[in-house]
Order: sequence, then structure tokens, then C-alpha cells
Amino acid sequence: MKNLYSFKPSHLYWIIAVVATIPRFLIIFLSEGGGDGGGYLKVAENILSGCGVSMSTPESGECIPHFGGNQGPGYPLFIAAVWWVSEHSNLAVRLSQAMVYVASLAYLVSAIRHYTSSSKMALLAGLILAISPLQTAWPRYLLTETLALAGTLWLFAELLKSLHEKRLRVVPIALALIATTFVRLDGVLLAIPVAATGFIIYRPFDAIRRGLVIALIVTVPWGGWLLRNIHVGMDNIFPVPFDLQTSISGYIKWGETWITNEYQMAGAWWPIHGYHYDLLRIDDHAYSVGKERVHALFEELKEYTGKPFPKHINEQFAILAEESTEKEPFKAYLLNPGRRLSALWFNVYSSFAWPLELSGKVSAQERLDIVNGGLWSKLILLKKYPVEMLGKIFVNGWRIILYFLFIFSIWIACKDKKSQYRDIMILAVSFVMVRSIFSVTMHYFETRYTLTVMPILELFVVLVVAKFLIERKSIEPSV
Repeated sequence: MKNLYSFKPSHLYWIIAVVATIPRFLIIFLSEGGGDGGGYLKVAENILSGCGVSMSTPESGECIPHFGGNQGPGYPLFIAAVWWVSEHSNLAVRLSQAMVYVASLAYLVSAIRHYTSSSKMALLAGLILAISPLQTAWPRYLLTETLALAGTLWLFAELLKSLHEKRLRVVPIALALIATTFVRLDGVLLAIPVAATGFIIYRPFDAIRRGLVIALIVTVPWGGWLLRNIHVGMDNIFPVPFDLQTSISGYIKWGETWITNEYQMAGAWWPIHGYHYDLLRIDDHAYSVGKERVHALFEELKEYTGKPFPKHINEQFAILAEESTEKEPFKAYLLNPGRRLSALWFNVYSSFAWPLELSGKVSAQERLDIVNGGLWSKLILLKKYPVEMLGKIFVNGWRIILYFLFIFSIWIACKDKKSQYRDIMILAVSFVMVRSIFSVTMHYFETRYTLTVMPILELFVVLVVAKFLIERKSIEPSV
């Protein structure tokens, strides 16, 4: 136990807090609103005005009840609370969400310290997470990602403490799940690492029993929220995902026959949200069947810009989707899902919230050409936008190296059957698997949806690689 207290814990947490805070506070001054940010701000404004959780225009006074914006009501409530004490300061929102993240990281470092019985190991892991370019820049956006990261760190801190204490911390885990799912609905995927932790600690029956208690606690606030939705007469007490809306189901099915990355999706699906059919940009990969018919449908669709998606055009796209699937079943059922999985984890163009985006400098069609093009198109882009491209290379280089080290760490942990980090490996792998299955199935294969997985991979890699290097050094013969 001597190593555990090799230096004061307060010093450890202050070091991590300072290192994590400085870059996040600096990046805030390069702030962005983000695509979904306007929706969260609108809901927050309605909450403060007494209208409640609503997506109605605040000035209209309509106050039509809503589920919570683009996600649950957690983030708009957070914004409203910060606004209430800061006179509507968006800077205060960004600073506050950064501080929530820093607090969660410090709490995770505390859990690592106890789990490993090493302040030095906790310091190393905390520093890597604090400076990780995959996590640092998100507070500059008025989006859910920073709080979702914070919730994930909190939840995994509870899991590490549970493994250390050899008992599931039922109430803290439930509270972490409630907070995270109210901020982002896909926080429910964290239930898989929770379940894995339960089965690591207990026999199956005891694990299931405690898991049901956690589920019951989580159900209480969510049940209350769904009852509210019923009480106010909402047509859908749950939000209907974009790709499950019946009015565009045929068009979405047609898109599934060829869309395999977020850039194709951005051009073919996102303009549908605001009925901006004249802004649709379709990749050449879309035309496996009926190219002339597709062109004709899009020309007709432009005439309906600003109006709901026409039923007869939706039906025609459904027919095209069926024909394409029948013609190329291997592509539809195996090749396309595989490509989406690859795009989810290995897209090397993602900026991970850093101000490196080219969206204002290149058109949607140019982005598609670059993604589909060869090495020469990438080199031209590097020459034309050196700062942005070098930044992307650094951020994504970190991520690719992380993947290789993650695989290496799995090999080390599996090789050493006595390794205490095998449990963290199980949690990390289960999280990666459920994220992959959910994202590919539900069309959430934008790289940013892997964000909450990254700190867990980094944590596992740091612990295993550091231990491996220490042990290797200790057995080297002296000269």
C-alpha cells in the first residue's frame, strides 16, 4: 500500500485538473455552434421562458411539447441552468461543460488510483486522457459530446471502483446512467459494460438481480418523463429517428443500397431535414440500377423544395431500393455494412471538433470526390490546405496508433492470465462491439459517434502498455 500514497492525492488531482483545463479553456475561444446546437438553444430558451421542453420558436408562444430536442432533455436543461446564473452567456455554457468534464476525469483518476494501487499509474493515465486530441476540442461546441464524455468517464470510474471493491456500486452506477442517457440517448449502450462488470464480479443469478435493480432505478426518472409526454398529448412519446420516418422510408431504403460513409450521408440525407431538396448531392456510387429514373425523380423532387417529401416519389425510391437489393444482395447485406463499419472507425478525415474542417472551403461534391479519389487528390488537398490537413493527420494519427496499441494490449492481457487489466479489456471490447453493432444498424456511422469509446481505449492501453514496459525493464539483465 506504500506505493498508493507515494505522493499526496490532492496533488495528483490538481495536476490532472490543470493539464485538462488549460487546452479546453483555450480552444473555447475558437467556438462553434454546431449543427444541432440551435435546437438545444431553442429548447433551453423555452425552458427559461416558462414554456417547458419545446421546439417551438420562443417568440411564437406556441409551447408545443417536445421530447427534448435532438436528444433527451438533459443538455437543454443544463444550458438553461447555466444561462439562469450567467445572463444567457454561451461562453459560460462552454466553460461549465469543460469543467464538468475535468471533474469527471479527476474522479476517474481517483478510481484508477485505487484500482491499480499506484498514484504514478493514475497520473500517467490521467495525463494521456487530459491531453488526448480526440477529446480536447469538444467544449468549443454547444453540443452534447462534452457532457456525454463526462458521463462516460463517471460511469467507468464507478465500474473500476466496483471491480476494486468486488461489489457492484448499484446506486452510483444508476445515477451515472441516468445523467448520461438524459444528455444523449445512445448513452444506453453503457449498459453493456455495466452488465459485463456484473458478470465479472458475481455469479449469473446475482449479476442479473443487481442489474435489474439498476434498471429499476434508471426507469424511475425515464418513466416519469415518458408519463409527462403522454400527459401533454405527444403523438410519439419517444423521438422518431430520421431514418425511421415513414414519409421518407422508401428514400432511406434506397440510400441504404449505396451510402457507406458520412460524407455520402451528408449530401443525400441531411438536406431532407429542412425540405432542402435542391441541396441534395448524390454520389456516383448510387446508380447501381435505374440511373435515368433516379435523375428524373430528383429533378421532380426539386419542385417540392420547402414542402414535405412527396408520397409518390418515396414509393418510387422504395421500388428502386428493392430492385437494387435483388440485383446485388451480397453488396446490400454484407459489403455495405462492412464499409459502414470501416467508415465508423477508420475515417481519416475527421477533425474531432478541432477547427480543421474544410466544409466552408470545398463543396459537398468536392468532398465526395476527395474521399473516393486516390492518393493524388489527397496530396493536392494537403498542398492547398496544409494547416488543416496536417492537423487532421495528427489527430487521426493518434487514433490509428491507439487502435494498434489497443490490439497489442488485448494480446498482452490475454497472454497474461493473471493480469488485473483483463477485466478492463472485457469492458472496453464489449463497449466497442455494442457501439459498432448499434451504429451500423441504426445508421450512426459518423466517426464522432465513436467519441465516448476513445477514453476507454486510451485508459486500457496506458495501463497495459505501461505495465508491460515496467515488467520488461525489470527483467532485463544488467550489464
